[in-house]
Amino acid sequence: AEPLFARALKTWGQTLGWSHPSVAGCQGNLAGLYSAQGRYAEADPLFRKSIRSMEGSLGAAHPAVAGLINKLAEMYTAQARYNEAEPLYRRSIQIFISALGPEHIDVAIAIADYAEMLRVAGRPREAAEARAHARAIQARNTVRNR
Repeated sequence: AEPLFARALKTWGQTLGWSHPSVAGCQGNLAGLYSAQGRYAEADPLFRKSIRSMEGSLGAAHPAVAGLINKLAEMYTAQARYNEAEPLYRRSIQIFISALGPEHIDVAIAIADYAEMLRVAGRPREAAEARAHARAIQARNTVRNR
Protein backbone atom coordinates (compact mmCIF):
# COMPACT_ATOMS: atom_id res chain seq x y z
CA ALA A 1 0.00 0.00 0.00
CA GLU A 2 2.84 2.39 0.78
CA PRO A 3 4.14 2.57 -2.81
CA LEU A 4 0.61 3.30 -4.05
CA PHE A 5 0.08 6.07 -1.50
CA ALA A 6 3.50 7.54 -2.31
CA ARG A 7 2.80 7.45 -6.05
CA ALA A 8 -0.67 8.95 -5.59
CA LEU A 9 0.75 11.66 -3.35
CA LYS A 10 3.39 12.60 -5.91
CA THR A 11 0.94 12.54 -8.83
CA TRP A 12 -1.76 14.50 -7.04
CA GLY A 13 0.74 17.00 -5.67
CA GLN A 14 2.13 17.67 -9.13
CA THR A 15 -1.29 17.73 -10.80
CA LEU A 16 -3.51 19.45 -8.26
CA GLY A 17 -0.90 21.43 -6.36
CA TRP A 18 0.59 20.60 -2.99
CA SER A 19 -1.97 22.68 -1.07
CA HIS A 20 -5.00 20.85 -2.51
CA PRO A 21 -7.23 19.10 0.07
CA SER A 22 -6.97 15.78 -1.81
CA VAL A 23 -3.20 15.92 -1.42
CA ALA A 24 -3.58 16.61 2.31
CA GLY A 25 -6.00 13.70 2.56
CA CYS A 26 -3.51 11.43 0.82
CA GLN A 27 -0.79 12.58 3.22
CA GLY A 28 -3.12 11.73 6.09
CA ASN A 29 -3.77 8.28 4.64
CA LEU A 30 -0.05 7.63 4.28
CA ALA A 31 0.48 8.83 7.86
CA GLY A 32 -2.29 6.47 8.96
CA LEU A 33 -0.52 3.59 7.23
CA TYR A 34 2.76 4.47 8.95
CA SER A 35 0.94 4.67 12.27
CA ALA A 36 -0.69 1.26 11.76
CA GLN A 37 2.77 -0.15 11.05
CA GLY A 38 4.14 1.38 14.24
CA ARG A 39 6.28 3.84 12.26
CA TYR A 40 5.27 6.70 14.52
CA ALA A 41 8.34 8.86 13.88
CA GLU A 42 7.39 8.99 10.20
CA ALA A 43 3.66 9.29 10.79
CA ASP A 44 3.71 12.19 13.26
CA PRO A 45 5.19 14.91 11.03
CA LEU A 46 3.13 13.71 8.08
CA PHE A 47 -0.09 13.90 10.12
CA ARG A 48 0.84 17.40 11.26
CA LYS A 49 1.68 18.50 7.72
CA SER A 50 -1.61 17.12 6.39
CA ILE A 51 -3.56 18.89 9.16
CA ARG A 52 -1.85 22.23 8.43
CA SER A 53 -2.47 21.82 4.71
CA MET A 54 -6.12 20.86 5.19
CA GLU A 55 -6.63 23.81 7.56
CA GLY A 56 -5.07 26.11 4.97
CA SER A 57 -7.26 24.90 2.13
CA LEU A 58 -10.59 24.17 3.87
CA GLY A 59 -10.35 26.10 7.14
CA ALA A 60 -9.66 24.97 10.69
CA ALA A 61 -13.34 24.18 11.36
CA HIS A 62 -13.82 21.68 8.51
CA PRO A 63 -14.80 18.07 9.32
CA ALA A 64 -11.89 16.77 7.23
CA VAL A 65 -9.53 18.59 9.60
CA ALA A 66 -11.32 17.00 12.56
CA GLY A 67 -10.85 13.56 11.02
CA LEU A 68 -7.11 14.05 10.63
CA ILE A 69 -6.80 15.42 14.17
CA ASN A 70 -8.68 12.38 15.45
CA LYS A 71 -6.29 10.04 13.61
CA LEU A 72 -3.31 11.82 15.18
CA ALA A 73 -4.93 11.45 18.60
CA GLU A 74 -5.43 7.73 17.95
CA MET A 75 -1.74 7.41 17.15
CA TYR A 76 -0.80 9.15 20.39
CA THR A 77 -3.17 6.84 22.26
CA ALA A 78 -1.42 3.82 20.72
CA GLN A 79 1.84 5.20 22.12
CA ALA A 80 0.31 5.86 25.58
CA ARG A 81 0.79 9.61 25.03
CA TYR A 82 -2.56 10.34 26.64
CA ASN A 83 -1.79 13.92 27.70
CA GLU A 84 -1.12 14.79 24.07
CA ALA A 85 -4.03 12.76 22.71
CA GLU A 86 -6.76 14.14 24.96
CA PRO A 87 -6.78 17.77 23.74
CA LEU A 88 -6.70 16.53 20.16
CA TYR A 89 -9.74 14.32 20.75
CA ARG A 90 -11.56 17.21 22.39
CA ARG A 91 -10.69 19.51 19.49
CA SER A 92 -11.82 17.01 16.86
CA ILE A 93 -15.11 16.39 18.69
CA GLN A 94 -15.74 20.13 18.95
CA ILE A 95 -15.06 20.66 15.25
CA PHE A 96 -17.38 17.81 14.30
CA ILE A 97 -20.14 19.18 16.55
CA SER A 98 -19.75 22.72 15.19
CA ALA A 99 -19.61 21.62 11.57
CA LEU A 100 -22.08 18.73 11.54
CA GLY A 101 -24.26 19.09 14.62
CA PRO A 102 -24.20 17.17 17.91
CA GLU A 103 -26.17 14.17 16.59
CA HIS A 104 -23.99 13.36 13.57
CA ILE A 105 -22.51 9.87 13.43
CA ASP A 106 -18.98 11.30 13.05
CA VAL A 107 -19.44 12.94 16.45
CA ALA A 108 -20.34 9.54 17.92
CA ILE A 109 -17.29 7.91 16.34
CA ALA A 110 -14.94 10.60 17.67
CA ILE A 111 -16.47 10.36 21.15
CA ALA A 112 -16.12 6.56 21.06
CA ASP A 113 -12.44 6.94 20.14
CA TYR A 114 -12.02 9.38 23.02
CA ALA A 115 -13.76 6.91 25.35
CA GLU A 116 -11.28 4.22 24.37
CA MET A 117 -8.38 6.56 25.17
CA LEU A 118 -9.91 7.26 28.57
CA ARG A 119 -10.31 3.52 29.20
CA VAL A 120 -6.71 2.60 28.36
CA ALA A 121 -5.49 5.65 30.30
CA GLY A 122 -7.07 4.21 33.44
CA ARG A 123 -10.05 6.54 33.67
CA PRO A 124 -12.92 4.02 33.60
CA ARG A 125 -15.70 6.25 34.94
CA GLU A 126 -15.08 8.95 32.34
CA ALA A 127 -14.67 6.29 29.66
CA ALA A 128 -18.03 4.74 30.51
CA GLU A 129 -19.76 8.14 30.36
CA ALA A 130 -18.21 8.98 27.00
CA ARG A 131 -18.98 5.51 25.62
CA ALA A 132 -22.62 5.84 26.73
CA HIS A 133 -22.84 9.25 25.05
CA ALA A 134 -21.42 7.84 21.81
CA ARG A 135 -23.80 4.87 21.88
CA ALA A 136 -26.78 7.14 22.47
CA ILE A 137 -25.89 9.21 19.40
CA GLN A 138 -25.38 6.02 17.38
CA ALA A 139 -28.75 4.67 18.51
CA ARG A 140 -30.49 7.87 17.44
CA ASN A 141 -28.85 7.51 14.02
CA THR A 142 -30.20 4.04 13.30
CA VAL A 143 -32.75 3.65 10.53
CA ARG A 144 -35.36 2.48 13.03
CA ASN A 145 -35.09 5.73 14.98
CA ARG A 146 -35.21 8.12 12.04
